Amino acid sequence: MPGWVLLVFTAGPLLASAATINTSGSKKPYGQCLGIAKSMAQESSWCDKRPLYGHPSKTTLKYGRQTVFSGPVGRQKGWCGKILRGSNTTAAVAISTKYIPLHGISPQSHYCGQCMCIRIVGTDKTSNAYPPSNAKSYFGTIIKGQVADMCSECDDDHVDILADRPYTYAPVDKWNPLAAHYNKIRGPRAMPTKMAYDVGVWTVEWNFVPCSANCHKYFM
Repeated sequence: MPGWVLLVFTAGPLLASAATINTSGSKKPYGQCLGIAKSMAQESSWCDKRPLYGHPSKTTLKYGRQTVFSGPVGRQKGWCGKILRGSNTTAAVAISTKYIPLHGISPQSHYCGQCMCIRIVGTDKTSNAYPPSNAKSYFGTIIKGQVADMCSECDDDHVDILADRPYTYAPVDKWNPLAAHYNKIRGPRAMPTKMAYDVGVWTVEWNFVPCSANCHKYFM
């Protein structure tokens, strides 16, 4: 459960090292740039936004924004040195410079390959005051993620999820020449692409977990 100090475990093709993983809960004000690199805070559009509405269901959980990035899925390497793509069990996730070192490609970062349980709580009213009315049907959606990239401008506990399994479908555009191939792969999707992008910014509670964790049981 949240609050553990997690040490060594292997996560698919990526390896987490023996350094300590930060599993403490988020601190108020939520959705602010308190721990990320100062140079990134100056450049980040998220750092200028008002604090988030709401709060996590437990003080031991992290609470922040959740966005979706398009990839390019299956083509580009993330900060952790592996090709960005999801699987039937875990979404590829980018996290902020609060956790991932800012300078240089960092496959040695002990957060690379680390798994996380993520639960959608709501929508971010500071970013989209009028989300689709049926967005509420996705509140409570639970996703397992795995750290594959660094989001340099994300605020502290903001998570950016790749548009691929098991989150949603990759947009078919010039940036995603392989999207049609990856979208044909059968597997779970938490929501349609249109919903993911029409909302744009969700609020989520989450934390790092062993990759063997059952995320539905984790949030019970």
